[in-house]
Amino acid sequence: SSPVIFLGRRPHAEAVQAVRAADVCINMRDGCLGTKSLEYAAIGRRQVAFETEGSLYKKEHLLMQKPEEYERLLQSFPNKELGINLNIGHLNLAANAFGFSRKEFVDQIAENIVAMELSHNNGLEDQHLPLEKDQWYWSLIEDSRFENVKKILEFRNIHISKIIKNIKLIEEKAH
Repeated sequence: SSPVIFLGRRPHAEAVQAVRAADVCINMRDGCLGTKSLEYAAIGRRQVAFETEGSLYKKEHLLMQKPEEYERLLQSFPNKELGINLNIGHLNLAANAFGFSRKEFVDQIAENIVAMELSHNNGLEDQHLPLEKDQWYWSLIEDSRFENVKKILEFRNIHISKIIKNIKLIEEKAH
């Protein structure tokens, strides 16, 4: 069996099983796992879950972008009951918008991370681009604390050849 699973147009129950079994999940279609944060939480045996947010241009309209918001929230959920789907693209945007350290933020929520959505952006827009070599996020992706955390490639309007190239890049970094 492959450590990489393409979710595509799988039925919901089958997609959940694929997420449980895969090392890397690729969602080729928006809405494939409409409640994906909840699914990842269930897989991680958490009671509540949601995705991190971030936007430079909508920063006044989104919740859960700043470390202090997570600090207050995590105090309400003892024993790691809260699962967080860390979107590294959103993290980059929020850190740029609010001027906080990405590393310190990840350290703050590390015990609650149940999944990571991986994409690259320029720090200004949520572009959902393929990952690039020698970027800030590789130390996070390769961090031993997250070895068993599901990694989801979240790209938009990308040719399959670039997706395959990114899968190979991840495999190279993993070995």
